[in-house]
Amino acid sequence: MKLSWKIFRNTILLVFFALSLGGTIMISMTLKHSISSEIMQEKKEIQSMQRDMAVLMANDSRTLYLEESKVLELVIETLNENWRAEGRQFRIRDKEGKILAYSGNNPFVDMESPGENKLKYTIYQEQKLYYMQMTLAVKFTNDTVILDKCTNITSIFSLRNTQLRFFFIIMLSVGILCAVLNFLNMLWISKTLYQLQDTVVKMQQGDLKARVHSNSDDEIGVLAESFNNMADRLEKDILELKEEARRQEEFVGSFAHEIRTPLTSIIGYADLLRRKQLEETAYFTATNYIFTEGKRLEGLSVKLLDLLVVKSAVRDYTVLSIRKLLEDSIGTMQSLLDEKEITVVRELDELNVRADEQLMKTVLINLMDNARKAVDIAGRIRIEAKAEGKKVRITVSDNGRGIPTEEIPKIQEAFYRVDKSRSRKEGGVGLGLAICANIMKLHGGEIQFESGLAKGTKVTLLWEGAVNEAQAK
Repeated sequence: MKLSWKIFRNTILLVFFALSLGGTIMISMTLKHSISSEIMQEKKEIQSMQRDMAVLMANDSRTLYLEESKVLELVIETLNENWRAEGRQFRIRDKEGKILAYSGNNPFVDMESPGENKLKYTIYQEQKLYYMQMTLAVKFTNDTVILDKCTNITSIFSLRNTQLRFFFIIMLSVGILCAVLNFLNMLWISKTLYQLQDTVVKMQQGDLKARVHSNSDDEIGVLAESFNNMADRLEKDILELKEEARRQEEFVGSFAHEIRTPLTSIIGYADLLRRKQLEETAYFTATNYIFTEGKRLEGLSVKLLDLLVVKSAVRDYTVLSIRKLLEDSIGTMQSLLDEKEITVVRELDELNVRADEQLMKTVLINLMDNARKAVDIAGRIRIEAKAEGKKVRITVSDNGRGIPTEEIPKIQEAFYRVDKSRSRKEGGVGLGLAICANIMKLHGGEIQFESGLAKGTKVTLLWEGAVNEAQAK
């Protein structure tokens, strides 16, 4: 066992021993004092009952011409009525143990007769209740009777039990507090060594940013500083290797993801041309989409290379009609939307925006494709576009299955998918929203999400790109 844990254990044991000893003494003294007070009170009451008997014997005119045995019977009968009315718990018996009077529900015990006009008491337990019985021998002319008075003192022992429980809670609380403070003090004393140990473990587990924080100037502090210098050099070399590998992997994955949607459109329109004899207008529309998406793939490959690998893409900002940008994006997705009979509701203001057409179109197609995957057959996608001062707000919302609220902060992470099995079935790899977020950052904007399970999803693009008519010209 480590020395620090030995100190911790011994301190806790000492605290609990001191608290237990002090609490036991305190509760015992309290119980003793309570019982002593109860004895004094009961002594006064039974002596008062003795005086009542003596006064009645001396002053009741009915006893003047009666035999002593009859007098005793009359006195006991009278006292019995009076004490019952007062609610006293008593018993009167002769020296042979014959009960002459009895009142109350408390159980009595048979005690040996004390000396004449002397008191005896006992404390006993009956059916989980505690009682005190006070016994007094009362001397008449020729007879002696024994007066027993019984009192329920369960409240005293209940108070003791309450004190014990309260003391146990206090002892436990103080013990826990002492343990916490002692533990913190132990950590403070050996802080640097523990940090060094934890840092080594973290680095073994792959956390290269773990460092030892020490302000001491002793040998341990020098050791911690030397360790940090070594860790800095090691982290730099490893991160350079990881960054190079990450760039290559991210490029391959993102590029493959981004070419899937336009290729799907090209294949869809090409298949349409192959299967059907189209009218000239429809034929031209299909071939035009094939040509347009092919050119977009050519430009997109270069854009993604710059955007995701070297982060130095040259943005080709131009002034665009927001309506045309959205209609072109919808047209690219139309064949896929028709497969699920999805209705697209448009609410577009007439405005011009400044943006990179290819990158912004990539964002819109990604969002519509996600909405398409989320809705059921005959679902609905709503697209809104409007200007808010200098800012442009584009909203793409659907009535699909929605996203759990706790998952929303994670969905922009590369390769993250809320429903992995469903995303894999739909062909997603979890890069689309990460790419969208990077494109919006390049435009100085942001992408916001509002969603909940079975409530659909609302995605908002917001950037400062509104262009007035004079700037558009």
